[in-house]
Amino acid sequence: MLSVSQSLSLCVFPEGASLGYVGVGNGHFYKFVTGGGNSWQESAAECDLAFGSLFVPESFAEFEAVRAYRDRNSLGGTLWVGLRYDVNYPVDIHRIETHNREDGVFCATMVDSKDHIDYSDCGASFDGKICKLDPKFV
Repeated sequence: MLSVSQSLSLCVFPEGASLGYVGVGNGHFYKFVTGGGNSWQESAAECDLAFGSLFVPESFAEFEAVRAYRDRNSLGGTLWVGLRYDVNYPVDIHRIETHNREDGVFCATMVDSKDHIDYSDCGASFDGKICKLDPKFV
């Protein structure tokens, strides 16, 4: 008998549709959740429950593809993404920051159609989040 996680790993979600994920034209699938009001930690936990994680851009091109999709579909507001400069993002490797960092624990957001990320207090509440579907479910 298969466990739940083994059964889920065998599932294929075309276009991520059954989980609310959409393709943005780069081979990855994202879920744009608005109307949130959750902290970064709560948003990360919710993405985990939806078979993904908070979106962490793997390249500048991926960041731009997600930003362009938001613009085309009017998904404005401040949305949490999965970067925390004190943990997994020690330098601006994709050139998507345009401001100086401060010492402390800050989590990343994508704000409207800005061409960079912003950092805010991880406990703050914002408009929503961007989840990225775990590739094993595609």
